[in-house]
This record gives sequence, structure tokens and C-alpha cells, in this order.
Amino acid sequence: MHSLKNRFSAICFFTLICMACLSLFNWGTAVIQRKPIDADFSLNKMSKFGVHPYLNEDFAQFKFNLQSDLTGVFDWNTYDLFAFLTVEYESNDGRKTEVTVWDDIILRKNTKQHKIDYKNMQVEYLLSDKNKELRGKTVQVYFNVDHMPVVGFTQKQRVHVGNFTLPEEYLASYSAKRY
Repeated sequence: MHSLKNRFSAICFFTLICMACLSLFNWGTAVIQRKPIDADFSLNKMSKFGVHPYLNEDFAQFKFNLQSDLTGVFDWNTYDLFAFLTVEYESNDGRKTEVTVWDDIILRKNTKQHKIDYKNMQVEYLLSDKNKELRGKTVQVYFNVDHMPVVGFTQKQRVHVGNFTLPEEYLASYSAKRY
């Protein structure tokens, strides 16, 4: 006859194994059904482009439109999404530089956030280059989504949404009082 302690241990272990199997099944089915993301980006206006007065580096600040429907990306294993817009350019020595200019956390519970429709949105973070090599650069824009699951590993999706060329000359000189 088994003791009460042995029976309790067996029940706990069996429950743990069942939960692990169900979690693995949950994660596996969510990975198989992952839908691709789609987004539309357009540059509205280059607000500022010059040399930052404190950091002494090139910077660009712009307004953009972004539309994306992320309702199909949510499934039973998605806790929330981390969506962000990155800008990538190649420096004069051939290195690729990637800068995040906008981000947002999209919660599963808030279904109004599942459809992104931003008009004339200002970037949250400056596009900057400490080597002052931004003038005349062609910049690639990517929309990225990181899936934060209930169970399993974080998954990443990235889609190229456009490109634009920065001006050859600075738009204006900026004083430190504007920051």
C-alpha cells in the first residue's frame, strides 16, 4: 500500500506532465497558424533635419502614416504584441545601422488597438547618426511585430514597408531652446 505522501506526489507529477503537454500543444498549434503581417507606410513630412545642438550628431524627425490590421495575428496563445517601426540605412563604410523610431504595445484585451491607423504621427525617437552621415541617405523602413506568447518562445515578424531619401542639405539650423 502506498502512503498518502506517495499518492499526493504522484497526482502532482501527473498534473504537471499533463499541463506541460497541453502547453506544448497550445504553443505548437499557434506557431503553425501564424499569419503574415501587412502594413502600409508613407512619409508625410520631414519636420526637422540638422545637427543636434547637444549631441553634435545628425538627426531627423519626421511625420508618417501607418496602417496595419493585426487582428489576424492574435490567437489563443498571444498575450500581447510589441509593434515597432525601424529605419535602416548603410553608413559610408558599408555597415548597416538600424534605429527604432516608433513603438507600441498592443494588448490582447484592447481590440481597438488591433487595427493601427495613424495619420500624421510624429516619430517617438529621433533618427540620429553620430558620424554625421545622414545627408542624402536612402533609408529602408520596416514594420516589426514581436509576439509575446502565454506559453513558448517570443516570435518575431518583420516586413519591409517602404523607403525614403533624406535631404542633401540640412533643413535649418536649430537652437538649443527648441528642445
